Amino acid sequence: MVVGAMWGGYTVLLRLWQIPMIESTLAVTGGSAVIAVPLLAITASETLLVTPSSAIALQVFMQGLVGGIISVVTLIGAARSLPVHVSALLPVFTPVVALGIASVVLDAVPNTAEMLGTLIIATAFMMSRGIFQRKKWLTA
Repeated sequence: MVVGAMWGGYTVLLRLWQIPMIESTLAVTGGSAVIAVPLLAITASETLLVTPSSAIALQVFMQGLVGGIISVVTLIGAARSLPVHVSALLPVFTPVVALGIASVVLDAVPNTAEMLGTLIIATAFMMSRGIFQRKKWLTA
């Protein structure tokens, strides 16, 4: 919940401040890399030494380029063009999208906790969009 709130706040601030996409992406990804890479080298050096280089390259590509750069640029673009209440909710869908991709690409079957999380996210989104009106529930 904290991470979702932080990403939502970040998205709202991006729209408010109208920061250029490339500069803000470089600031976020560069700052993250400066912190994360040394910590990873210290805490996971033994694991990294025995991990195949192809697996490391795949993670660098997916986490660095796709997750770290492309997703941030896309979020910033969405924050500029979508209404604030919609763009602030976009980061919340990251686990749902990841679950969908894993299901299709890796033929992974979601477990109960993952399905429950997806249901909670979908319900919260529908509530934020006014799909569930309090009046409907109170008059029934």
